[in-house]
Amino acid sequence: MTSIEHGLSHLTSRQVAIIMVIITLLIPYNAQFQGGQRSGDEWVVDVTIMAILWVLFPSHWGPNTGAFGSRGGGLQLLDPVIIINTLPLWIMNMLFAIQVIRFRQGDASKKSAIACAILTLVFPLLSALTGWSYVIEYISFTGNFVYIGPIPVQLIAGLVLVRFSENWHVTTPWKEVKAEEWWNEEHSR
Repeated sequence: MTSIEHGLSHLTSRQVAIIMVIITLLIPYNAQFQGGQRSGDEWVVDVTIMAILWVLFPSHWGPNTGAFGSRGGGLQLLDPVIIINTLPLWIMNMLFAIQVIRFRQGDASKKSAIACAILTLVFPLLSALTGWSYVIEYISFTGNFVYIGPIPVQLIAGLVLVRFSENWHVTTPWKEVKAEEWWNEEHSR
């Protein structure tokens, strides 16, 4: 076991909770990049990056332009309208964070944590796929590039915390019994 694995396996449930809350609320979970040549030799890239508590929209958006109920472009912090309107995009991330914490506390199974991990990508990927016809049309007519989809930082961090948890390993009801002996005895009946 490397020192990193050893350190991760000895994190307390509280430390894991703090890590997951920070990652879930502040690290971006979704992004949209589109850009290309606009006029002459000018290249422009529009970037939208979304985290639960903040969203960065293209800065050139005027006050009448926006998405998810925003008031124009730029950085939008703690905007309740945007937070509520983007709920379908991030609700599974919140549930996954809760499952990682519960798994580290011994209150959830490995399967439920991994199932929630997979579900964190479902809605962002579905929303990206529903816009895929727009993306293909945009690329074919303009020659510009587009990316719409998830940023799986929380997914990777959560899975690492689950994988290197002491709960990952098979345990027995009694400390003096080895897992393999207990397993064989339980399943030989």
